Amino acid sequence: MPRSAEESVEDKVRRRIRELRRSRGLTQEGLGERSGMSPDAVSRIEAGTRVPTLGTLARLAVGLGVQLHDLVDVTAPNPARSPRLVERIATLVEGETEHVQRAALAIVQALTKSLRTPTRRARAKR
Repeated sequence: MPRSAEESVEDKVRRRIRELRRSRGLTQEGLGERSGMSPDAVSRIEAGTRVPTLGTLARLAVGLGVQLHDLVDVTAPNPARSPRLVERIATLVEGETEHVQRAALAIVQALTKSLRTPTRRARAKR
């Protein structure tokens, strides 16, 4: 569907839900199961024949593994963030045990902290 300058907020949110669902390899049925909704409800939301409540959007966000604001933020994406990379990381640990997921989380947290903090050598050169 071409993106028009006249596209409504509702259309943008519907498109975002569909894009996130597809990027995760989910069917409408799969998203419905993860969100506690019927596949028909997901279909109607994506088609625009049903306007989701805030509660429904929150359930969809949980089913998609995103924050609610990720569904309703219709501003231009931040080029510094790469949702596809984040999704790839999540996919890698999705089927693993909780122990493995917690270990992966600790590794990612330590890595991001170390990358944000200048090394002693870099600080000494300043």
